[in-house]
Amino acid sequence: MKTDIEDFDIVSSKGKASFDEGLESIMKNVMQLSLDNPIPLAISYHAGVSTWHQFMYIDEVDIYDAKYQDNNGSVKVLTAYEQKLLQWLIGYVRENIDTHKPGSDLPSFYTKDGFTEYTQSRRKLYRFKSRYRGTSAEKKREQDERRKSIEEHIVEFATKVKKATTDLLEKHKEKMTSEKASGATGQNENENRAANE
Repeated sequence: MKTDIEDFDIVSSKGKASFDEGLESIMKNVMQLSLDNPIPLAISYHAGVSTWHQFMYIDEVDIYDAKYQDNNGSVKVLTAYEQKLLQWLIGYVRENIDTHKPGSDLPSFYTKDGFTEYTQSRRKLYRFKSRYRGTSAEKKREQDERRKSIEEHIVEFATKVKKATTDLLEKHKEKMTSEKASGATGQNENENRAANE
């Protein structure tokens, strides 16, 4: 199933982004967005980008929680959907540039169909990762349980060592006390014998 970007209603503001011809063509031809849409406004306001050359060097992390300024001067955050579209656009451009595809440094390389294909493959990858993430979550839970079990054994062992050490010290004190007492009693007996002689 092919989904077109224009099937979604994106709320636009009254301000207008100012881009060079290359970046403007990406917004209009690939994304099919007007320059008063929050996505181009966020590229301009949040990232400070106004040219295609600058846009080629943006990474997805550069626009997390991207904000834009509307016509009233209010600063707003992109919706989750707008944020995702902007990240996908950057991903689409970065993937082609990073793999050194011929012509990927030119805005004319990018098309609406290419973007749609990129988003579909990205969704498949996301679903794949989500499917197997559960397995890794189970592994993490098992590791946490094993670590907890090991920690419990260490605490239990430390408690036994402490108890054994305390018992040994008590026995040693008793022995020393009894030796002193028997030594004192033995000394008293020797003194009594010496006095009787």
